[in-house]
Amino acid sequence: MRHTGVNIATAINNILVEFNLMDKTLALTTDNTSAMLVCGRTLANNLNKELDSQAFHHYWCTAHVLNLAAHHGLEIIDQEIGNIRSLMSKLKNSPELDIATRWNSTYYMLKKMIRMQGVLRMLAINHDDIQNLMPKAETLSKIEDYIKNNKFNQYMLAASISEKIKEYETIIDDATTVATILDPGTKLSLFEIGYRTTKAIDQIREIFDKYSTSDKLTHVSSNIVKDDTITTCDYFCELK
Repeated sequence: MRHTGVNIATAINNILVEFNLMDKTLALTTDNTSAMLVCGRTLANNLNKELDSQAFHHYWCTAHVLNLAAHHGLEIIDQEIGNIRSLMSKLKNSPELDIATRWNSTYYMLKKMIRMQGVLRMLAINHDDIQNLMPKAETLSKIEDYIKNNKFNQYMLAASISEKIKEYETIIDDATTVATILDPGTKLSLFEIGYRTTKAIDQIREIFDKYSTSDKLTHVSSNIVKDDTITTCDYFCELK
């Protein structure tokens, strides 16, 4: 079976049906590959027919977004990294090669290369292929400064990474905000008072009102909805 978005969605859908989870599935988290984006859209079409009023959401993995952003920043020195990658692959016993899905592996590869530069220079004397891949003295100096002092093109890299991350800010929806507020590790600490926060809190109130089954919780929720002056802190305290 081909690894396409439709096929992946079909496989997930079959499992959800088999285990009777269609009406319990609210979200899917994947990486940002085109196949998984198609998978998310396909599942959304299927699941939104099964769910009540809770819309299905497809979220992009934050770690993968960070990885893409970091690689976007490293494109600034992409030519040098490409040569070093080829150089390190020439050494059969070299344990350090960077991995595309782990941006910090590039740092370890560069660190290993700096430690081995004396040996590499000796090898370059008798091996033209290694000589052709050896970084220039200026490049080595910049990389060494980055490894030892963490200052190499720091602001350029940070600006480039920040630019890439901003592309994904538009996918943050109300459900993401609600999940962050309900997370005991964050709650409201990441938010400033404003429309987005107020809207998310109102959505939490609606969810509690709909799904609460105990008389106590129903009573608290109904009182809160009627009382527009209650504070956010009071609301969550009354839910205990």
